[in-house]
Amino acid sequence: MPDYLFLDRLRKYHLQTYYHSLRVSQLCFQVARQAGMDLDQCIIGLQSGLLHDVGKLRVPKQLLSKKGALTTDEYKAVQMHVIYGVEMLKEKGYHDETSMLCLGIMSVVMGMVTLVGTSLLTRILSS
Repeated sequence: MPDYLFLDRLRKYHLQTYYHSLRVSQLCFQVARQAGMDLDQCIIGLQSGLLHDVGKLRVPKQLLSKKGALTTDEYKAVQMHVIYGVEMLKEKGYHDETSMLCLGIMSVVMGMVTLVGTSLLTRILSS
């Protein structure tokens, strides 16, 4: 069961990230269903999507809301949310499938954005 206090804190801290997490959770659930996973596995996917960006609670809000391009240092600071998220999940005792899937989601998305840019990621997600 995900820690819904994380979600409530995220909603209060940065509404756009909160809504993004809701959309990612729906996408994870739909992908799991399409892949033929059983309901329990689909729920783990949903929970993982909800929690995948909790590390952004430790990123300065002004960076999350900045209009325009981030500087290299700002971008690196935002990307630290992956490490922060893993730390936060471990602090709450997540050592199960949900936390591992959260890490996987964060790693895949970061890797795709870093390696091939957001245009390919957008095409993949929209198809």
